[in-house]
Amino acid sequence: MQTPPSTFTMDFQVHIERGIFDKIASWEWRQFVLAGKSLDIVDNATVGKAKRTHSFAVHECSIDRVSTSGIHYDLKKKGKTQVCFACPSATLLSKFQAALGVAKQSTRGVWTLPPVDFAAQLVSVAASIVETDAAMPSTGVLRSDMSVAVVDAHLTEMQAMYDLEATCASPEALYEHLLDMEAAYVLSPSTTLNFAHTVAKLHPAFYQQQTSSPGLPLKTILGRCPHPKCHQPFPVAYMYAIHIQEVPAISCAHCGGGVNYLMFQLEAMLQRTPEIRAFSKAADGDGDVELRLVLPCLPQDGAMATFLHELKVAFQAEGARGNQAGAAILRQRVNEAIEACFTRPLGHLPYDLVHAMLRQLDFVHKICGNLAYWRHPQVLAASIVRYHKFMHLMAYAPMLVPTADIDLVWHAHQAASPEAYATYCQQLVGRLVDHDDTVPGGDLAIGYAHTFRHWTEQFHEPYSSQAPTHVDDDDKSPGKKSRTPNPFRVPSHDARFYGVDEAATSGAAIPAAIPVAVAKPLDTDLAAAAAAPPAAHDIFVSVIGTPVMDNRVLGLWRLLRENSHVSLGCSAGGCSAVSAYSYSHGEYSYGTIDGPPVQTGQSWAGPSQGGGLYAALGVGGLT
Repeated sequence: MQTPPSTFTMDFQVHIERGIFDKIASWEWRQFVLAGKSLDIVDNATVGKAKRTHSFAVHECSIDRVSTSGIHYDLKKKGKTQVCFACPSATLLSKFQAALGVAKQSTRGVWTLPPVDFAAQLVSVAASIVETDAAMPSTGVLRSDMSVAVVDAHLTEMQAMYDLEATCASPEALYEHLLDMEAAYVLSPSTTLNFAHTVAKLHPAFYQQQTSSPGLPLKTILGRCPHPKCHQPFPVAYMYAIHIQEVPAISCAHCGGGVNYLMFQLEAMLQRTPEIRAFSKAADGDGDVELRLVLPCLPQDGAMATFLHELKVAFQAEGARGNQAGAAILRQRVNEAIEACFTRPLGHLPYDLVHAMLRQLDFVHKICGNLAYWRHPQVLAASIVRYHKFMHLMAYAPMLVPTADIDLVWHAHQAASPEAYATYCQQLVGRLVDHDDTVPGGDLAIGYAHTFRHWTEQFHEPYSSQAPTHVDDDDKSPGKKSRTPNPFRVPSHDARFYGVDEAATSGAAIPAAIPVAVAKPLDTDLAAAAAAPPAAHDIFVSVIGTPVMDNRVLGLWRLLRENSHVSLGCSAGGCSAVSAYSYSHGEYSYGTIDGPPVQTGQSWAGPSQGGGLYAALGVGGLT
């Protein structure tokens, strides 16, 4: 992001008095624009209606601190005060004073600011946040016991996983490590301290309900053919294809049976519920009868259509023994059994811990690709300040979307002490604030817009330099004013969140930075991009203010699964958003269903207009 030479823009709050007799004072944001030989003050609070309120010749301007306050300054023209403005950050003030000094020294109004190291600019954002918080702490914001040391310890664990991933020769090798971690954790949840345990703590509502009882690991479930007459071991490549790549089907090398993720879910259902029973009046009205529907075996071809056909035939035969009321009860119980099968993932936990670890590795990649920056104490201190403000907003908004810095501290808080995190949430909003990292991209965009708006209204400062792409319905309604003139105000160029929504053009200036994104468009073929010369790449790194759904900051999960079902990120949507388990599994789609998925082409999808087994089994067609 470049600005023309001889231009510098920054934002300050200016003291305003309105009224004729009874003066009403307020502090309002104004943009200070240094351009050539002039210093203009602009009111751009209302979108599209920027208004210049003052204009000065730079050589006539000076800045003096107001003696009664440490953050208020007088902008003077020829020694006379023209404007009083507030600047609680010494870093921002020194930048403005330096630019004003350079402009005053120019003879023809042509000047250029001396170059500043990009890494130093990134850290200056953190410095301004910490300084502002020290000088003007936000009223009513409850602070936790989070510290720089705690977040740094979490970064150490993230770095260990980042380094482990670098040693893996293939995605399958990394997947095998994750399977081993998940197995160790579910076999001994209370004593195993590994990455799987850390990620489990990042699902606080589930973690709070979890028992110490051991469970069946995913490597055991997926590690052999699900067909009952086979059960031969599967290699990791098969498991990876089924579980991560989500192939429509593979053929078992031993029995030839078709296998996909659905077949493992069906196997689990058939083990739990081999038959379904219901009492009914006999079809001829002569007494009572017990209907016993024996569920079909796992289809050899691995096709859900085959299973549904066999189930329908068996249901019609057994349902004919009872009356319509009895058949309806049996039909309902079949639906309930199959819905329970397809609305829960495989494994011991109510979510897929291996998938959760991969999503967390995506975040690990984004952070550890710029690790030297994130380990800077001032960066961590600023991140903690913003985290506390973010959590404060939980009382005002049902869904909030964090930036990378907030998410880092959020993870560290949950991982360091689930008990302390739960206590903090209880003190803050009277409930446990859950953490959901499976929110679809569209919902993230909406949540980010809401967060941006609430942050601006509550703290009178921008949330990030990246304005939301989603516009609230309130803003689109004709004649309806927003609650603030510009709820999505972003900072001026020289007060921006450096590194947000802009490429890091000097990779060498960022220690440990790696190329983590490809130039637009975002769906550029990764293989072709990797083969391109380095000059063809823009480097996007994760910094304070980077929205979690910015896919230009490329993480591991998207590299492994380019056609991922969600735009990965985290939001605070509560436990209900997680337990509803709307899950797209590559070629398979799950959601709230009345019956099992049905095969459509090469993909599985639940019925779009309801029906489910009610339709498949012939509602009202039994006589």
